[in-house]
This record gives sequence, C-alpha cells and structure tokens, in this order.
Amino acid sequence: MRRQNQHLTRTITIGYIVVVIVLVIILAVQRLGPSSDEEATQAVKESSEEVSNAESGSEASDLSDTPDAGSSSEEDPAKEPRGVYFPTTDYLQPISRVQTSEKKVAITFDASWNIDTFYDLLDILDEHNIKCTFFLVGYWIDAFPEAMEELCRRGHEIGNHSDTHPDYTLLSYESIQQELFACNDKIRPYYGKDPIVARPPSGAYNDNAIRAIRQAGMEVIQWDADSLDWIESTTENGLYENIMSKVRPGSILLFHVEGYHTVKVLPRILDELESQGYTFCTAYELIIKDDYTIDITGEQQPK
Repeated sequence: MRRQNQHLTRTITIGYIVVVIVLVIILAVQRLGPSSDEEATQAVKESSEEVSNAESGSEASDLSDTPDAGSSSEEDPAKEPRGVYFPTTDYLQPISRVQTSEKKVAITFDASWNIDTFYDLLDILDEHNIKCTFFLVGYWIDAFPEAMEELCRRGHEIGNHSDTHPDYTLLSYESIQQELFACNDKIRPYYGKDPIVARPPSGAYNDNAIRAIRQAGMEVIQWDADSLDWIESTTENGLYENIMSKVRPGSILLFHVEGYHTVKVLPRILDELESQGYTFCTAYELIIKDDYTIDITGEQQPK
C-alpha cells in the first residue's frame, strides 16, 4: 500500500512538472513574439526530454536553463541601429511618420512585380526634381537589371524589401536576416553600398522582424499615407483621396511601381502638395538620426 502511495505521489509530482514547463514555454512564446514552427517543435521536444529524465529518476533541469522559444543568435553590438532609440512601448515599432513642423514628406515606392510604368514614374519625379526611396525585392532586381541601373543613375535612394517577399512574421530571426543580406548582395553592385532603410514585405512585422532588420544595420520604414494603388478596384479619385486625406508634415507616402492609376494620379498629387508648400525628400533624409522615441502609432519623435 505504501509503495502504491509513493508511486501515486511521484506520478502527481511529474504531472506538475509537465504543466509548469508547458506554461513556461507558452509565456516565453507570447513574450518574445512568433517563432518558426521548427523552433517551437524543438522547444517542446527538449521539454519532453526533461520530463523523461525526471521519470527515470534524474532531477528536473533548472527552468532558467531551458531555451526560450523563438530565441535567436546573440546580437552583434557592431550592428546596432543608427541613432539612439528610446522605446515608449513594450513592443518595438517601425517608423511610420516623423514629428516635425516642417512641411516635408517622403515619397516611397515598393517594387516587386513589373516595370510597365516604371520609366514614366521616373520621368514624373524628374519633372518635379524629386528624389524618393524605392524599396526593392531581390527577384525584381534579378528580373530588371536595366531598370535598377537607371534607378541608381537618377539618384534615388534604394531600400531593402527582402529577397523573395515572404511574410517576416512567419520566419525566424536567422531566416529574416538571410532575406535581408541576400537582397543587399543584389543591391550593392548597382548602388555601390548597402541600403540603410528597409521595409518588411507587405508591411508585416513583429518584434523579431524589427530586431533582425535593425541588427542588420537598417532602419524599419513603414508609412502613414497609403495610396492603396495595388488594389485594382481603387479608382483614380480614390487613390488621390487616400493620400491627400492622410498627408501631413512628416508623412511617409506609399506607392507601388506597379500600382493601378499611379502614373496618372501622381502628377496631380505632387502639384497639389507643392501648391500647399510641401517639399519632398527620401525616407532616410526625413527620419531623426539620434535620440528619438517611436510611439505606438509609429510616429518618430525627438527625445
């Protein structure tokens, strides 16, 4: 009878250990952000091995020694982002606009599909003497090397938009950096240097993605005025209103090289903004370089 009670006590104790370890893993995943399925599976496997060791009579390992789900390689201090960033929330934020009294905005284009209206867009920008930022996907550079050469020749800023346009929220830290470095390798021969700004594909991000981009030496640039020109049902007037209803000093405007109606509506937008006294710059020229915070809306503010 005593042996049965001892066996029952031991079984209950092991059950408590299993519950505690599972709760620790869940809390770690929620705190650190999404990780890949492979990492989560590995964490569960390691926890199962600990329980197995406990059942065989060995002591359970210290929970502090259990690898965190979604953990990444040690960060290299040499790759810290430019400037000094003081977060104002518990979550990392990209820059969506900049707090400024100057009537200036940054125009940005994402490029990943084709070049049907690409040269027309460059001509429009030249007519207004505007330099803007183009976020490029690696396979777009592979497909259109002449367009890449022309883009650099005309003096626009180049940003990293990944190599294959995956969803960064589904990738591990290491996989995101592989995407970033592969894209940089394709940009560098044309641009002569690595980009210092990046935009996650489809604007999808989490703490893991922002950390990977900043540790790769680039600032994360989103937008606060979206033309929605990638949606076929967006009308010319709709595209115009999407921008003009949101734009304000320090805004970052989003267009696409392949956007519907963009080449028709962009001159109208530029003319109106210029008539209101706005000037234009690249994304990196717009952002604050040192001692800044980013609030929960993505507004970058001087410290």
